[in-house]
Amino acid sequence: MRRSAVVMLAALVGAFVVTACNEDAVSGPGFICDVTNPVGSVIISPASGTRIVVHTPALGTDTAKVAAVATDRFGGTRTDVSIGFSSSDTTVATVDATGTVHARKPGTATIKASACGESSSTKVTVVANVSRVSLTPASDTVLTGDSVLYTARAFGPDNSPVPGTVFTFTVSPSNTATLTQTSDSTASVKGTAGGSATITATGEGLSATASVLVLPRLFLVAAAATAGSFDAGDDLTCGIITLGQAYCWGLNNRGQLGARGDSICFPGSDSQKQGKDSAVTTALPCSLNPQRLAQSLEFTGISAGDSSSCGIVTGGRAYCWGAGKHGEIGNGGTADRAAPSLVTSALNFGSISVGGSHACAVTTSGAAYCWGADSLGQLGDFRRLNSTTPIPVVLIQGPATFSSISAGFRHSCGVMVDGTAYCWGDNGFGQLGNGSVGSSNVPVRVGGGLRFTAVSAGGDHSCGITTAGSAFCWGSNANGQLGNGAVGGISASPVAVASGLTFSRISASTGTTTGEVDTLGVFRRYKEGSGHTCGLTAAGAIYCWGDDADLQLGRGPYSAEIDGQSPIPVPVSGGDLPATVTFVSVSTGSRHTCGVGSDGAAYCWGSNIYGALGNSLQAAFRGRPQRVATPR
Repeated sequence: MRRSAVVMLAALVGAFVVTACNEDAVSGPGFICDVTNPVGSVIISPASGTRIVVHTPALGTDTAKVAAVATDRFGGTRTDVSIGFSSSDTTVATVDATGTVHARKPGTATIKASACGESSSTKVTVVANVSRVSLTPASDTVLTGDSVLYTARAFGPDNSPVPGTVFTFTVSPSNTATLTQTSDSTASVKGTAGGSATITATGEGLSATASVLVLPRLFLVAAAATAGSFDAGDDLTCGIITLGQAYCWGLNNRGQLGARGDSICFPGSDSQKQGKDSAVTTALPCSLNPQRLAQSLEFTGISAGDSSSCGIVTGGRAYCWGAGKHGEIGNGGTADRAAPSLVTSALNFGSISVGGSHACAVTTSGAAYCWGADSLGQLGDFRRLNSTTPIPVVLIQGPATFSSISAGFRHSCGVMVDGTAYCWGDNGFGQLGNGSVGSSNVPVRVGGGLRFTAVSAGGDHSCGITTAGSAFCWGSNANGQLGNGAVGGISASPVAVASGLTFSRISASTGTTTGEVDTLGVFRRYKEGSGHTCGLTAAGAIYCWGDDADLQLGRGPYSAEIDGQSPIPVPVSGGDLPATVTFVSVSTGSRHTCGVGSDGAAYCWGSNIYGALGNSLQAAFRGRPQRVATPR
């Protein structure tokens, strides 16, 4: 009988209390419904919208209790009204007249309490008996700003998964990492400051813990002066930070950043700058901030060249990206690649270097290979034939073991394990250092009887550090890039850098005087930069010498007293560089220079026309170190 019918019947017979059955299927006696004092509501506990958990133990079943009270229309408790209970899914859980819920199988059911047409409900979840919980990953490492997802799981006595378990998560200390619970069983933990944090997941009264190590975003420096983890190229720069993440910034017209740029750079014309000629006026894609490339790869070495770049990943395989016209990508083709492409070779490399339009690398066993342009013999294999895949460098005296290699603009140099140095390729300015001029398609020994720890091939010159820490350079000295106190001419044999300093690292820029005189009698370069050199002393100071037309020597802004070049080393200082920070590496681009500080930050100076300084700006020139934006 419906409630309306009950009321009508009561009115007809003059009765105030009737007995009727609620229309819902319930457990319990019939309801006593007083039409003069109707039930206002039914309140169930635990409250509606919450849920209780009922286990299903290994033997028998488990129970939980729900309670309900009825109220009158004024909110007072009705003790004279019987309340019935029902379950939405009796295969999951049943409920008796006392409100006792009996677990049947894992799942969720709604328990409803009803009286005189009013009701409320709550949910019950039936789960298997949990004997242990786990949290994965047990440990992980992230950089500040990065996140890792943790997953909690519950298991029964038979070690089978228990679905539906609800977990709560915490992280401590909260100043190292923050936590966002993303579901009943997962939480995202984000690193906020360097240090360790503990994540705890609790479910069914049991807890499991995991850890996360948060590392700061610092630029890495290779242990050996001959390996590269930070490199300046032609209007671009690349570096590796903690956990092997690789970033590049600057010019991206050929995909040499290996990632999408964030800007379009408008260089205008710098022809008024200290009398320097430049025909570059085209707006080109660039990035003013470090851009991460190949997020699935972990890099151990990286090199930025003229219009292409290469890197070595964990395990020793090489990847290249950018311009590919001459085969410098090394993947068997000649197409440009905007993302890293695996070099076609089964070789494992320990170090890599990218030059003008070619690249060279040394395997973990000490064999040297080059690929790309070979117009002047820069691949060192007795031929002058471009190669789209790595080919071995061939020495006349037979097999030899290389400790390092450096690719310049159109020549290459390498150091053997015994300290002897060899160069090959373009020798128009004596940059091979063998006492003569004239290109060579096979390695020739650098003269002077010197033993080197490292050699750097630049544009028209080369430089090296001897085992005693002295710096020597050879080749073009058009702008004083040999550092011997003179400007002009060439030296086909090594000359000592006039400094008296002891160096641990050295870098010769790929800037070159290669070009031609136009119809107006103006010399126009094929590429920007005229050559400069920088060295890192054992004390952590950087000294630079040579061309300073773009303020790449780092000695400050242009003034009447500074004529745009220096034939002797000058110290780098000031700008964003803290007084307490020293340098741990140095790398010259064609017209900018960079170094990594002892604080793990990177600093660059010189031309910023295409964002090569990475300081989030496109300011034309900076004569003091500018801090590179933190990679994100």
